[in-house]
Amino acid sequence: MLLKASYNSVALLQVMQGKPGPCRDIVLLNAAAAIVVGGKAHDLREGISIAAGAIDSGRAYMKVVQLIESTGGDVSNLKILEGSF
Repeated sequence: MLLKASYNSVALLQVMQGKPGPCRDIVLLNAAAAIVVGGKAHDLREGISIAAGAIDSGRAYMKVVQLIESTGGDVSNLKILEGSF
């Protein structure tokens, strides 16, 4: 289970850092759907553009950091994970 959690954590970090690939594609599509449902985009294409902008600008990564901090997690663990790829 730990191996799977580590893989998922690394995959998430890679997506948040803009690494292209199937994980990013799925994240963009899911985020786009949420953005459309939330009324911030007219269609999936616009939603993907908004989501990609959030990832590519670093805003999405900073939200991950804020989530970790607000739930009492240790942000320094991100640096450890980042060093693994």
